[in-house]
Amino acid sequence: MRKTTSFRRGIRVLAFASVLAITGASQAACTPQPPGPLKVTSYEDFLGLSTRLVFSVAKVGAAPRFVTLQNTGKTAINVTGITISGPQASQYKLAKNQATSFTIAPGASAQVGARFQPVGPGLKYATMTIANNSPTPNYQVALRGVMSKAPSATPSRSCTSSPTSSGTRPTSASPARTRPPTASRGAMRSRCRTSCGPTAPSRSR
Repeated sequence: MRKTTSFRRGIRVLAFASVLAITGASQAACTPQPPGPLKVTSYEDFLGLSTRLVFSVAKVGAAPRFVTLQNTGKTAINVTGITISGPQASQYKLAKNQATSFTIAPGASAQVGARFQPVGPGLKYATMTIANNSPTPNYQVALRGVMSKAPSATPSRSCTSSPTSSGTRPTSASPARTRPPTASRGAMRSRCRTSCGPTAPSRSR
């Protein structure tokens, strides 16, 4: 009798476990799986900091920078909005033709870009938030930008000298050489007479 009772109890336990397994399987089939993980990467990841985009420009109108959204799960991820907030949010814009709602299939990826449009020199801080239905529903990307001061224009030096008040251009001519005053012929004759003595009289023909 004891063996029969133990056998019946074992059958009941197996039957109950089977019911729980079937119920759990049916519930799993009816309940959708949670979205796959969202992996966000950028070129600035080598800094070892949080996901960010770093802008360094010398003039307005620099090229946009992008982060890559990758779906590493088995279900689609729906991006429902992309916003920019923070102290200098007005100096950042989304990249041209950037979609703010789209779907990333399992194993696929998409890019989200931002532009830096500063109104003056200095450091500018903002945050780009990517709303989605993954386990990280509001993924934040730090935006950091610096606008360097525009170099001041240096006056160009002209190779030609400016004209004088009279309208003529000064020239660098060498000073004129002056000749010592020459003595007159009479003075030279008298000087020759005193130094050479009296001259012989000329013979008349």
